[in-house]
Amino acid sequence: MNRADRAKQFLPFDTLKGLRGELKKREEKHSRVEKPVLSDTQQQEISESLKNLSFGDEVLVTYYQDGHILNKEDVFKKVDLPFEKIFFQSGILPLNNLLRIEKKEEN
Repeated sequence: MNRADRAKQFLPFDTLKGLRGELKKREEKHSRVEKPVLSDTQQQEISESLKNLSFGDEVLVTYYQDGHILNKEDVFKKVDLPFEKIFFQSGILPLNNLLRIEKKEEN
């Protein structure tokens, strides 16, 4: 048996093709949570935070998307109240998905 054929017998073998992908899908599905309902106080805090933001401010954002609560740092651009959207450098977020926003502290 030559070296190439001998090496092939030690390569990893996935007997159940697609199993890893399916397990990952199921794990993601089970990690989903329902969208939290914000209290009046929390809604007021978000409103106050948005009023105090200016174009270009670095912010810490907590938001709900596709069954998950996510956190990110981004650069604030603007709020569009008629269309209920908030604009960041990396994209757009519906205002009703916003759970918390605060200006990042400068060092």
